[in-house]
Amino acid sequence: MNLMKSFMLGSTAVLAVASAQAADLPSRKAAPVEYVKVCDAYGAGFFYIPGSDICLKVGGFVRSDYKYSSPAAIRQILANGTVSTTVSQVAADQDTTGVEFRGRVDLDARVNTAWGAAQTVVRLRGSNRDGIGSTSGTTTNGASYVPQGNVSSSLTMEAAYTRFAGFTFGLGSDLFTTMPSYMINLSGYPGFSNGVKQLSYTATFGGGWSASLGLEARSDFSGSNGVGQFTYVTRPDTGYNLVGNVRLDQSWGFLQLSGAIGNNTFGTNNATSAGVVTQNNLITNQLFSGASAKTGYAIGLGGRLNLPQLAAGDQINATISYAQGMWGEVSGCSNYTSCSDTGISRGLGGVMWVPTNYLLTSTTTVGGVVTNNFSATKVMNAGAIFTHYWTPSLRSNFNFSYNAFTVPTIDPLTTTAGVSIGNATYYIAGANLIWTPTKGLDIGVEADYIANRLKFQTVVAGAPATLVSASSNNNGWTGRLRIDRAF
Repeated sequence: MNLMKSFMLGSTAVLAVASAQAADLPSRKAAPVEYVKVCDAYGAGFFYIPGSDICLKVGGFVRSDYKYSSPAAIRQILANGTVSTTVSQVAADQDTTGVEFRGRVDLDARVNTAWGAAQTVVRLRGSNRDGIGSTSGTTTNGASYVPQGNVSSSLTMEAAYTRFAGFTFGLGSDLFTTMPSYMINLSGYPGFSNGVKQLSYTATFGGGWSASLGLEARSDFSGSNGVGQFTYVTRPDTGYNLVGNVRLDQSWGFLQLSGAIGNNTFGTNNATSAGVVTQNNLITNQLFSGASAKTGYAIGLGGRLNLPQLAAGDQINATISYAQGMWGEVSGCSNYTSCSDTGISRGLGGVMWVPTNYLLTSTTTVGGVVTNNFSATKVMNAGAIFTHYWTPSLRSNFNFSYNAFTVPTIDPLTTTAGVSIGNATYYIAGANLIWTPTKGLDIGVEADYIANRLKFQTVVAGAPATLVSASSNNNGWTGRLRIDRAF
């Protein structure tokens, strides 16, 4: 017992001495925790990057698309080549279904300066596709325009720009177009989800008025480098279109007047054949050595009318536009219907037709010099979307669009036999139903119907050569199921 008492008293003394010595040592405090703070200066979702005054918003989405398109026999009719008088692909050789799975990450960083907010945006998406959801496959019947059994994947930069003091530098939204991307599948008017390379400036005035002017890369527009027929190959199109708009934003919606002008640049092809010099009857573009150019232009009017008297969120968006020698600025033909050579498009009824901005229409010979004469392709586009909310979580979009392409008339006496060009008109009507069970989750189905009308002329050899006219009326429909989860 005495031994136990001695041990306990000794241990207590040791602990007391140790505690006293520890109290004399310098203390070390834990580093303060720097919590993420909400930044409400630029709207919901922004937060301050710890240790800086930069506000950042992180977002994106994951999307699953399941597609169907009615099969059709395909005949290839190229605006810059010969017409195929036989069916180049039968319906049985085509895929009718396909999928696309897409993921996107969005970053939006802003900081306040003496000249207003400086904004930097990055949107990067990746996708994996097969069947008619893809664009890289070939067919089993000799044509390469309609996918069959193919798989592809891609990584795409949708946006990468800095906006400061009214200027936009980088890859951003096109200044011309106004229509939203409410349709799941087809629309018929242009859209630039991948962005347009640009240098632009936007001035804001009082009363909701603003005006924008910029240079946009021609390579981002369909047909912008196209000059059709024979050996007149295009140059790498590294030039820019001049694009601008005047816009009015009000509580009832907005109205925008847009315009664009630019050159189609291509090689002069001053080749000598059998002692005859061939030259292009074009204005020389001094910005490109050895190149020639034809000027194209486009004009458009678009806007939105809010209809809260029907239901919260109801609206109508509409557009009408016209272009000469710049059809990619005003038409969605390249992405969706008979003019395309990729993806789901394939005419949905049997004719492939690829327009160019300018066509060789005739040649003239003066003093042994042959001059090639080119004329512009013209296109008119009109479209509208009506959006209606059946309930706060259930909405529909109803779309109608019209496109009309008019190509120049060729001279059969001075054009190579077999060359075929044609006018095209197509209509798209579609509707979808989208359910939003919770914020950021959309589950939608859509059906679209396309009516495609093509009238073309083919040069037939003879004495003299003649033009033979023909037409093709093709209809088809396509459907899509989409699950879209945004965060």
